[in-house]
Parts: sequence; structure tokens; C-alpha cells
Amino acid sequence: MPYNLVTTRKERHPMETIAFQTEFRPVLPVVFGAKDYREFRETIVEADHFLTATGLEHRMLVAHLKLAADSCPKNHRPKSYKTLRQALRYSILLALTGLSHRAFSQRVADSALFQWFTHTTEIDGGEQRQNSQSL
Repeated sequence: MPYNLVTTRKERHPMETIAFQTEFRPVLPVVFGAKDYREFRETIVEADHFLTATGLEHRMLVAHLKLAADSCPKNHRPKSYKTLRQALRYSILLALTGLSHRAFSQRVADSALFQWFTHTTEIDGGEQRQNSQSL
């Protein structure tokens, strides 16, 4: 008994790669604080590890950039990727802290832990800006 197997071929679209190189991040300073601080710091470090090690953060950001491909030129994607990553991490941190936006912005400015998690302080190895008057 012959079988009539119909195979359907899916059209293959070339995979679009969004190249993004992560920057070097400074090491978190050692802080001898209360038990609450140590537990919160551990939560933040685990959240960072989860986002990066599983690739979840990268997949979410790439999916968003692909959806917005028409409105975002290819030469702006690395900057958009970085901005989206910071927005995602600020949102996560804001939800974890439960602070108002104003109080949260003050804490980010003062906290090395918050800056580390949100990739606000990075060592990118780029050109250093020079003030023309200081020469």
C-alpha cells in the first residue's frame, strides 16, 4: 500500500544577526552591611546572572528590535539594544524595590549596586573625552 506523503517546504529567510558586544563592567565593591542589604544584593546578583546566563534578556531585546526593524535603522541597533537593555533592567529594579520614580532615580545615582545592575557604569574602553580648554 503506497503512501502519498506530501512534504511542504518552508521558505527560508536569511537569519538577521544583531551584533552587540557587551562592555566591561566594574566589579561590585565589597560592602559590609546589614543582613537585609546582603540578601537584597544577592537577589540583584542572581537576577543579573539569570538574565545573562539564560540568554533571556538577549532574546527579548533581539525580538523587540526585529519587530521595530522598520523604525530602527541597522546602524542604530547597537545603541538601541543598549538603551532597551537599560530600560528592561531599570523596570526590573523598580519592581523589586517598590520605590517611586523620584526616589528610585536618587537611589540609582547613589548606589553602586543599582548602577552595576543597570549597566549605568561601564568600562567600555572607548575614546576618552578631552576638554579643549584643559590642553
